[in-house]
Amino acid sequence: DSQLKPERFTLLNVYRMRTSHFNKRRPTKIIIHPYNSFPNYEVYVRMRKAYVQHLRANVLVVNWLSTALSVSYVRTAIRAQRVASIIARFVDSIPPTPEIHFIGTSMAVHVSGSASRLMKRNVERITGLDPAGPIYSTFPSSYLLNPGDADFVDVIHTDAGLPKYGHFGINRSLGHVDFYVNGGRNQPGCGRTASALVDPIFDAFAIAGTTVKLPCSPAQQAQLKPQLILWYKEPHKTPFLSLNIDSLKNGATEELNKPRFMIDSSNTFPGDLYVFNASENDSGIYRCRLDYAKDPTIHIRHNMTVIDSSPSHGAAP
Repeated sequence: DSQLKPERFTLLNVYRMRTSHFNKRRPTKIIIHPYNSFPNYEVYVRMRKAYVQHLRANVLVVNWLSTALSVSYVRTAIRAQRVASIIARFVDSIPPTPEIHFIGTSMAVHVSGSASRLMKRNVERITGLDPAGPIYSTFPSSYLLNPGDADFVDVIHTDAGLPKYGHFGINRSLGHVDFYVNGGRNQPGCGRTASALVDPIFDAFAIAGTTVKLPCSPAQQAQLKPQLILWYKEPHKTPFLSLNIDSLKNGATEELNKPRFMIDSSNTFPGDLYVFNASENDSGIYRCRLDYAKDPTIHIRHNMTVIDSSPSHGAAP
């Protein structure tokens, strides 16, 4: 069935939409992935296929990686309002359908609500999956999902609580119906989500001109194979080295696209970062993020200091 083969198009490209397999007689489901995530993760692929096969629905999966993939959670939360406005303009421009249903996860829950408020047409339903709590608990209500954003708003809480206790979902009620699964905090079989918000920074030292290895292998995950590894050097917004374990693709920003950086993934998992011929300019905080299929996302940070050993820097004569 051609409907099971995703079609790619740019938001606001209405002509491309109208020449696609979009069926205005069917309901429309709009899936929005969360902060620091990807639209092609298995959970979204399965969700899309289920809606197409069982409801014959139009399914739009929003790709907002240019904003969502960032080391700054706060900056992304603020910029998400711009993403919401683009989504709103796009949905207003497509042919009317029997139903508009947003499905957002974490930060994207609030993006869904903001998009709905900015739209001219009515939104029949919004489903919020584990709405984000950090920062949003201090934001004005206009940034948060609320019952007035759609005819029916249903919310599922699975990680509600405070970040200092390892929880990153919001605890308050946001919809017409809020479900708190197993109390809404801890789920059987799920460990606590490690985050750069709460993880300690490990110190790493090196002599200029040598090779530095920054390990990305937490003991509790040492035997597991991550689906994705991202290395950041703060305050960069995008990963300067990334590794998709399945396709073995590497990418780099212009600032750090140098052969001196390498992720070793040939013999061990996760991928340790090697910095060859280290210089003082390489000093700084490096963060490794590992995404597992069924286990929590892990963040590891290293504060690397490269020391110049030349006599001018205090070596004995």
